Amino acid sequence: MIPSITYEDIIRVIRRNLINYLGIDNNRVLNADSVRGTDLTKIINDSESTSYNLNDLFIVFRLKEDDSEKYVILKEEDGTMSSISSFEWIMNIYGNACHSFSQSLLTLFKEENFLNSIRENGVYIKEVKAPRFMNEFINNTMWARCDISITIQVRFSNEELSNEGYIENYFDPAFIIRKVK
Repeated sequence: MIPSITYEDIIRVIRRNLINYLGIDNNRVLNADSVRGTDLTKIINDSESTSYNLNDLFIVFRLKEDDSEKYVILKEEDGTMSSISSFEWIMNIYGNACHSFSQSLLTLFKEENFLNSIRENGVYIKEVKAPRFMNEFINNTMWARCDISITIQVRFSNEELSNEGYIENYFDPAFIIRKVK
């Protein structure tokens, strides 16, 4: 059976494996949901940080539901409910070396040990799109930027739905009132 995973675990699994396999500092792989403009700084030591410069390489990623894919709800043999969902993992890679680094990423996403490591944790890569190269003007500086998008598939366990029966029960007002009490 495909291992079950949570949304937060998807982020942890992919981020941790990127850091491990690429040997990049964990402060250079940033979640776009938790970093904003002036917060985008590199850590020098425990008490100091500074802005990134063009020679620095860093990744800002985000995870979003893939609107183009359908999801499937399954009733497992043991009676639990689960869903198979697709997400898009989008990486914006900044810095003068982003072009060659993005090629390394493409190679990594075909590497067997990397793929096995994320599969063991319930993340399956369905598609890796070719990088898009562009320049982005940020704070009066022109940054080289490369974007890579990966379509992944995961299985979510919906045990709370399984305990009371089918999903339709959650749309019955009397059932909802009983659950709240």
